[in-house]
Amino acid sequence: MKLKFCGIRTQEMYNFCLNYGVDFIGLNFVESSKRKLINPIDLRHGGTNVGVFQDQSTDFILKKIQPFTLNIIQLHGHESASFCQKLKRKTSAKIWKAFPVDIDFRINMLSSYKPFIDLFLFDGHNPGSGKTISQKMKQKVDEAITFCENHQIKYGIAGGINKTNVASFVRQYPKAYVLDLASGIETNGKFDPQIAQQIIRTLRNCKNSR
Repeated sequence: MKLKFCGIRTQEMYNFCLNYGVDFIGLNFVESSKRKLINPIDLRHGGTNVGVFQDQSTDFILKKIQPFTLNIIQLHGHESASFCQKLKRKTSAKIWKAFPVDIDFRINMLSSYKPFIDLFLFDGHNPGSGKTISQKMKQKVDEAITFCENHQIKYGIAGGINKTNVASFVRQYPKAYVLDLASGIETNGKFDPQIAQQIIRTLRNCKNSR
């Protein structure tokens, strides 16, 4: 199980991810997001960078790949399967597609995306808010995970993961490829390196105890 910190928007945060071996570094390009990357960051020392986009054009996305050395494109909006297919043809970057697991989520949605997606990310109904996937939606998550496992597709879990519950997420989703955190590494909306370190330690301890 790997770890992604999302909303990395300062040099301090980026360097922290490199120094502590965070597997995936999320750079947010969503215009409306409070975690949008604004200030330039020196990316020369290289991590595995994930560009987060939401309902933006393929041209916009493609123009960000080289300057920000994006290894992965994470789509967090209403992008269609045909949009993902078009994007896949134009880049060698991996493509992750996020789905909020809410009342409108249907498992059959995943089938059309499957040929063009390298990972499905299952999130709470209000991504970025710190809210977990609700207990009412747990059956849908379990069905989505079964779909991924039956088709050998990687999947990740996001939504409300923090220092107090990260161990329970590991136990609940032991085969998840990645846990994705944004608000969970913040205090009052600002990056908190102590909390981030605690989460890293907890995840490593969980791995070592298996």
